[in-house]
Amino acid sequence: MSQSHFDKAVSCFSKAILLQSHQVEFYVQRAEAYLQLCDFQSAALDYKHACSLEPQTEAHPQRLAFIYYLQGQCCFDLGMFLEALESFTKAAELKPSFRLACLTALGRYSDCLQLVNNWLKTDGQSADLFTLRARLHHQLNQMTLCYHDLRSALRLKPCCPEAQALLKRIVPLKNTYFLPAHRGILYRRLKDFTAAIEDLVLSVEVRGAGEDPPQGDLQDNSEDLEEDAQTQLVLTYNDFAIQCFSRGLYGEAIMLLNKAIEKQRNASELFINRGGVD
Repeated sequence: MSQSHFDKAVSCFSKAILLQSHQVEFYVQRAEAYLQLCDFQSAALDYKHACSLEPQTEAHPQRLAFIYYLQGQCCFDLGMFLEALESFTKAAELKPSFRLACLTALGRYSDCLQLVNNWLKTDGQSADLFTLRARLHHQLNQMTLCYHDLRSALRLKPCCPEAQALLKRIVPLKNTYFLPAHRGILYRRLKDFTAAIEDLVLSVEVRGAGEDPPQGDLQDNSEDLEEDAQTQLVLTYNDFAIQCFSRGLYGEAIMLLNKAIEKQRNASELFINRGGVD
């Protein structure tokens, strides 16, 4: 092992096991040699045997979980997704803290999000958990939720470097709220209302959170665009509600119209539309 002759090490440990099959350390050492050879299956079998000989030792199942996790990563990289899922499942069963890493490796960000939501309920709020959830929202392209979680993280820990770095990525320039505002308007015209709402809410929230106003040629138009983003958001809620109503989704239509009215209480047509739904 010390000279990296892992094949020979496996042979020697196998002979030792034949002579003294009750020695747990022999199985552990052979498993580590197998691991160096990327023979995850054999390494897992030896650690399972070690677990049966010393069930009270916590280190063995934890190492076994790590082996399953590595095996899952390799299978996933090779496109063997069913085998990867099986290995990740075994790893998570042995070590629940691996569950998030396994789900992330499989690209199951929605399941990861549910897991972090549960942690926030059971373990309490923390900057690390808010930042983690912000990363998941970012992966799911839920930029408004990502932004709010980063703000929550920085309120709890103003010097949190991970939150600050991600916030700079989603708000890289002082006039960043212009970009989602324009994009949201385009999404509304394409009748992609969910995407439009996401971008328009982000634009309004970023501007309303006290971000510095834009500089240069865009400065004079900042207030006009902010007001337009608010108006476009209300119109998007209204258009989305009409679409829901036409599909018989009356509860969703009322909810969307309520959101529109919250933003613009002096628009009589919104009340008329809500009355028509009722």
